[in-house]
Amino acid sequence: MVTGLKRLIAVAALVLGFVSTTVAITAAPASAAASCNGAGWLCFYDYGSAQYGNVAGDNYAWGAFGWNDRADWFYNQGNYCSVRVYRDNGGGGGGYLIPRGGTLTWYNTVSSNYWC
Repeated sequence: MVTGLKRLIAVAALVLGFVSTTVAITAAPASAAASCNGAGWLCFYDYGSAQYGNVAGDNYAWGAFGWNDRADWFYNQGNYCSVRVYRDNGGGGGGYLIPRGGTLTWYNTVSSNYWC
């Protein structure tokens, strides 16, 4: 029983360590949210280049507009629903749901997004 519990704790620590290094809660510059185009947009910021971007609608491949694996901080300024950002094109590779009004920090990983 003790060995099984130790194994479970080790696996949980490994999983939590992976999550904590992949997704962080970090404040973006105050101007990042202000850079949004208004209601209906997913806004994002790249810490490395200090550039802002916005997308509306579903986007299969962020590489089409030069943002594949570049954005770090995200803000959902959508009109009425959540948006999910994904590691791979076409919603593949896992991702995170950002509720309307919510933010997420996920460094240089996002390749696509889909609403609701």
